[in-house]
Amino acid sequence: MHHLSMVEKQAKMQAATTILVIEDDLHVGYMLAQALKEEFSCKVIFATDALQALKMIRLVLPDLILLDYHLPQMDGLAFLAQMNVACLKPSPLLALCICPFLIMCITSYPYNVR
Repeated sequence: MHHLSMVEKQAKMQAATTILVIEDDLHVGYMLAQALKEEFSCKVIFATDALQALKMIRLVLPDLILLDYHLPQMDGLAFLAQMNVACLKPSPLLALCICPFLIMCITSYPYNVR
């Protein structure tokens, strides 16, 4: 019986990790996706709005969701509310209900700091 080394196990886990990036700014989303792929050798899927993301997660269940707070049509919190509704119904999305997420708020607008 062949036992995998710790390095092989970590490599296998990282390769199997799927991260969903939900970001409406294409440049920011692309940079995030590239950085995640390079740093963690994971699969990154990318959605530019919450509605597109909801459709995507019906096809691929991510291991982590990076979610922009400011999205067109439906903001990040409304997306999470829709996820909660999906989790209350018996469905294949039940596994997604325990998926960790990180909400991002990136802005290029200068703020007046006092």
